[in-house]
Amino acid sequence: MATPKQYNPGDGKGGKKPADGKPQDPAEFMNEIRKVVPEDERDYLAIDMAGRVICKKKFILAERPENGKSFLDEFFGKENQEITKTIVIEGDKKLEREVRLTVLKAVQCTQDAKQFVLLAFADNQDITFFEQELLSGGTIQTGDAAGSGRQHGDPKTYGQSIIGIGVDNGQTLSEADKANLQAVYAQATQTSKDRKIAVLDTGIWFQDGGADPTGNCGQVGTGWNFTDNNAIPKDDHPDFHGTKICAIIHSVAPDAQIIPVKVTDRFGVVDYFDTLCGLEYARIHKASVINASWTFSSATRRAGNNQPGPYRLLDEAMTELENEGIYVIAAAGNAVNDTTLNLSDSPVLFPVCYPNANIIGVTSVITNPGGRSLAVSENFSSTHVDIGVLSNTTDNSSPRGRRSFVIPVFNTIEPGTSFATPYVAGRVANTITNERGQPQNSQNLLNQLDGYSISSDVKDRIKGEGQYIDLKQKKQKVTVPVLAASILFVLLCIAALLFFY
Repeated sequence: MATPKQYNPGDGKGGKKPADGKPQDPAEFMNEIRKVVPEDERDYLAIDMAGRVICKKKFILAERPENGKSFLDEFFGKENQEITKTIVIEGDKKLEREVRLTVLKAVQCTQDAKQFVLLAFADNQDITFFEQELLSGGTIQTGDAAGSGRQHGDPKTYGQSIIGIGVDNGQTLSEADKANLQAVYAQATQTSKDRKIAVLDTGIWFQDGGADPTGNCGQVGTGWNFTDNNAIPKDDHPDFHGTKICAIIHSVAPDAQIIPVKVTDRFGVVDYFDTLCGLEYARIHKASVINASWTFSSATRRAGNNQPGPYRLLDEAMTELENEGIYVIAAAGNAVNDTTLNLSDSPVLFPVCYPNANIIGVTSVITNPGGRSLAVSENFSSTHVDIGVLSNTTDNSSPRGRRSFVIPVFNTIEPGTSFATPYVAGRVANTITNERGQPQNSQNLLNQLDGYSISSDVKDRIKGEGQYIDLKQKKQKVTVPVLAASILFVLLCIAALLFFY
């Protein structure tokens, strides 16, 4: 697989480097992403003051209708048309400007679903003059609403820190591979299954032919392509990133329905607008679990549980999913230039760094040479990373081999938290009931997962005293230090009982 590209802006000022990591040159990162975004966006790409990769020319507005009506209704049916609006940013100060806008996309899957509108400045103006207010927590509005009815939004943003820029490495599928993948697709997407796992990624591979689903994203619940806005979420990524994730999940949770949601183009660039639409799609189609093998980078974090983060709309989406009991299994991100990041005090990645109870952060764990101890091989945090997954390959001849995971059907191995995450997502789906509600304590849930284990070797880098999933174990296990402490506790209890009796 292509080496993941991850922007690490240090302290957001190009200076002080984060603990256990080092900043990547923003110019280098921008050169990489310019190669793969649409031509009309290349000259407007920037690293903004919050450490986000944005297109200064485009922004997103979102609103959930009340009583079937929304202030965004006027944008629907006007795709590719120009309109004149007053744009307002309300932050530390209030800024207003009348601008001409082009409606690029307008998505609403059902009448009660959240509306998302992608707008572009139609002239030489861009988001720059609002930048400071946005960084300070300001919201983008169109200036014609009041009170709770105000729609709000974020700049158009890109995430690619996990998937990386897809590179055609010559990987092809044999006829046997295609037959096996077609069988996985047919079985995994069956709608009769109780539990549903939405995979927001590059899509899923399936054989061309047959009737394509008809209807809009509210009517078709078997998957959606928000990149191209159709019901065919076919994986066109050179490394079949989304398909490999689906194959892992199906191998772990064969009784769960997989809903492939394409929010990433063939180059592996995760689109913020499409991701927001995909999360709402997963919600309305009753997914119990969402696999998020991607992140969006930022140099700032949410100040507190009641304060918005640098990705306001993503932040809101996570809270809405939490309120409906939908778990988001989120990758912690991969090492950059063989250097891992401590997400507790380095530039944060989202959604893994949100504090919501429904988000389960996942990293990768390896066995050190000699087999006597464990280590975390990718990004870590005793605050944000809930669990690790121990590599299940037998290839210990190289660092890549030790960091990798087995990909069913493909009979290959791949490194990275992208492929650790679906092993957890499948286990979570196997453990929870199919009834959605307030998420149970995530720690209680993790304790029930197959292969749940604890190691003091990684207790400073993963929550729960170093908890991880051993893919080769069916039952819980603890390493010697934890086991010894448990035995000592039992002996003390017995001694106390004998003393009192």
